[in-house]
Amino acid sequence: MNLCNLYEKRPFQVRNADEFDLEKVLDLFVDPTDGLTSPFTYENSIIKGQMGSGKTMYLRANYAYYLYTIIPSLLEECSIILPIYIKLSDFQTLRDCLKIYNNIIIKILEEMINIFQFFKSSEKLAKLHNGFKDLYIAPRSSELPILKVLDNIKQMSAEEYIETVNKTFDVKGSLGNNLFNVVTDYANSTMTEIKKNCQPKFTDIVDAYNSLFKPYDVKLLILFDEVGSINRSFFKETNENSYFESLMNQLRTLPFVRTKIAIYPNSQEDVLTETRYGDVVELECNVEDECFDIFLNRVIAIIEKYINKDEDTKFITEDLFAISTSNMDVLEHIVYASNGNMRRLVHLLDSCLNTAYKHNKGQTKVNIDDVFLTLREHAKKIENLFSPSEKELLGDIVSVCKSRNAYKFAFPNKSVSLIKYTNKSEEYNIINLIEQGTGRKSSIYQFDYSYCIYKEIPTHFIKNSEKIDKTRSRKTGERIKKVTKITNELIEQAVISGKIEGVITYLNTERTLGFVTANNIEYFFTKDSIVCCDKTQKLANGKTLRFIPINDQFAKEIEVL
Repeated sequence: MNLCNLYEKRPFQVRNADEFDLEKVLDLFVDPTDGLTSPFTYENSIIKGQMGSGKTMYLRANYAYYLYTIIPSLLEECSIILPIYIKLSDFQTLRDCLKIYNNIIIKILEEMINIFQFFKSSEKLAKLHNGFKDLYIAPRSSELPILKVLDNIKQMSAEEYIETVNKTFDVKGSLGNNLFNVVTDYANSTMTEIKKNCQPKFTDIVDAYNSLFKPYDVKLLILFDEVGSINRSFFKETNENSYFESLMNQLRTLPFVRTKIAIYPNSQEDVLTETRYGDVVELECNVEDECFDIFLNRVIAIIEKYINKDEDTKFITEDLFAISTSNMDVLEHIVYASNGNMRRLVHLLDSCLNTAYKHNKGQTKVNIDDVFLTLREHAKKIENLFSPSEKELLGDIVSVCKSRNAYKFAFPNKSVSLIKYTNKSEEYNIINLIEQGTGRKSSIYQFDYSYCIYKEIPTHFIKNSEKIDKTRSRKTGERIKKVTKITNELIEQAVISGKIEGVITYLNTERTLGFVTANNIEYFFTKDSIVCCDKTQKLANGKTLRFIPINDQFAKEIEVL
């Protein structure tokens, strides 16, 4: 396939894990964990991340992986791990907590049975097998007992695998055949009765396990997704524990069960704070700190997974994006604009390809101009969602941030006014809340990176200086860390025309007067000329001031930057 065909295939068009077939999830999954942790270890885990951070992909990859290992485990007569995937959004219309609890129990019981329906469909088996064949298992996963068997199974063709499965379930007296018959009998009798009564008990899970799986050394891995979609009262305390905590405590006590549960951090469902519920897997990634390189490596892996999907020819990231080992600017700006959110990342990759194709018809790689144009168009489209009055406030904040060389800010007593810019989604927020205020401490916000590009809000200083780095490159610059405090007075100052910047070159001992130099001209100033909100700022030689020059002699309306 040539480069033009790769463009036209739109490899990043799909950006929601639910839209991928199960076998493609394994094919596209990139391990988000670091260190000794493995995403497929049979253990309790709490998967934390905001919307679009990859929680569903993580759980579905676990589901597909363990679904695939059932047959190899049966063949080798070793321990079987049965994955049970529960989407709690199925119960989002329920208001009664007990009904939610009962429905979860029934769903677990149903999935203990339904999992075996996969092995009745040759088409599903073939798809699952083909999806698994390309799955890379990190070396740290070598403790998985089934690993060697999986390597052998991966060498099989889909036809050979289906034949193996059929033999496993058809041979009279075999472990697979006996297990399949027991599950079928249970579905036709006990399960029908439980659903008919609509009053399941937690002990039904234990009874079902003892009847169906205990003799065959089967364990359960229950994967809970979309937890935040159900009624909030399910997470509120009634007496000692909420229904949610009671359910998790009950499951935790069962030696044959492990759980992996995906939740939003700092939400009503984020109450499992003890290690007995499992280690936390953080999917959030702050791309402004040391996580950047880790996330960038993931981005490269994701790109290569997507562009090589269903292809015989293998591409690398450099084939599609104008990057090299010495210059990663093209991807760096996309990473910054994604803000560490996987769904937004894939969206931006698709948008960049679309922009580049408009200009080069698929003949050249995506370059830095394509990326900047994409980010500007993305930000402009978001800005147009707001009313004229909302744009006016936005413009005021932008003016202050630009005048004071910052993209992070605090705006005391204005949190209600700012909600409209922060509550859309990770993909469509112009402003992001990065630190919630407490007590007298104000909340801290930052402009979306795409919007900074669009409005020319500075995000980088040249290294070891306070000069703006317009290239916004990690090679030459570093992210601006300072947070500017916005007031109505500063908004008024920001729109005054004719203000210039200079550096203090002389201060008297009392620090009440001095000279500020701009464009090789010295201007006299006194502390009385500093705007009210900056009067408490400490003055020193070398400090930057923004001011109105009067007759090449005096500095007035001074802001201390």
